[in-house]
Amino acid sequence: MTYEYLAEIFEPAGESAEALQADPQRFANYWVQHLSPAKGDLHEETRVYRLLPSPEHLVEQVFGRNNEWIPTETIRDIEVGGPHDLPDLEPIDAATAERLIQETRGISGATDLSIELTRTKGSDT
Repeated sequence: MTYEYLAEIFEPAGESAEALQADPQRFANYWVQHLSPAKGDLHEETRVYRLLPSPEHLVEQVFGRNNEWIPTETIRDIEVGGPHDLPDLEPIDAATAERLIQETRGISGATDLSIELTRTKGSDT
């Protein structure tokens, strides 16, 4: 999959692949899931999910307990009518995702994709 293909998916026709590389945040999508024992969940928890385009595929992640973005299939499962016992994800913007992670995990900069891209490019192992 190429940046050109992803640009077609995430932006109206006419957007260039360079737009994805120059500003990946505008192509990122975020959701929140509020878990609660009152809804039948085991624990009270707020989970933040994101979907990012990459040259190879769409990357689905959840901000995990180790304060890192980790792979997940929850977004796809819910989007395609997967497990019905999971509550729907509520779409949010990057600023709200950042605020929720700060409030629940005490981490700042979790949605800063320039940090993520630098970390990814710098790791060869």
